[in-house]
Amino acid sequence: MAFLDAEPVKLDPQTADALDDFQVLWNVCEGMVSYDPKTLVPVPGLASSWDISSDGLTYMFHLRSGVKFQNGRVMAADDVVYIFNRLADPRAGYKSYLSMN
Repeated sequence: MAFLDAEPVKLDPQTADALDDFQVLWNVCEGMVSYDPKTLVPVPGLASSWDISSDGLTYMFHLRSGVKFQNGRVMAADDVVYIFNRLADPRAGYKSYLSMN
């Protein structure tokens, strides 16, 4: 990791908007999928695999087993649903940011 130019301000992935924030988040958060930097082909992350519907509108992620949060709790499908619903709500990240300040 490169040295930070300043202290990270927002460690909420939904509201982060500065390079210093992203440099920390990159090392703390893992996405459902990532990509191969040479080929840009999607590779597994928190999802061990995924299926795409024939119309291309629905993705079914199969979660990697044994993933735990920092407190030791096992990640469940409900956690992923919560995150996607939060990302779909344009007010959610803003509310979280306000509560931190």
